[in-house]
Amino acid sequence: MGTIVSARAFAFQSGTVAGTAKSLADLGFTEDQLKQADSAKISVEAQAIRYRMDAVAPTASVGHPIAANATETIAGGSNLKNLRIIAQTSTATLQISLLQG
Repeated sequence: MGTIVSARAFAFQSGTVAGTAKSLADLGFTEDQLKQADSAKISVEAQAIRYRMDAVAPTASVGHPIAANATETIAGGSNLKNLRIIAQTSTATLQISLLQG
């Protein structure tokens, strides 16, 4: 059973990451959307990813892992601004919602 989120989703992007780390802006969110966001819900399809929230690019072996077919919520505006994501092996597809509240 999924977690019920009380925050309001206001922006959505579907994108891919591979061997180069990407920010949420690289994945299509605008600067204004990122400023408004309090958190992001990230769902990973098929391939695992790693992420860092300190504006440093993760690698395939360094960073917080999210397994394939898992969902993670990242909270905090500065964490979202600094978030960098990379695939652990081959290209990973992400479904990302930005949330307020």
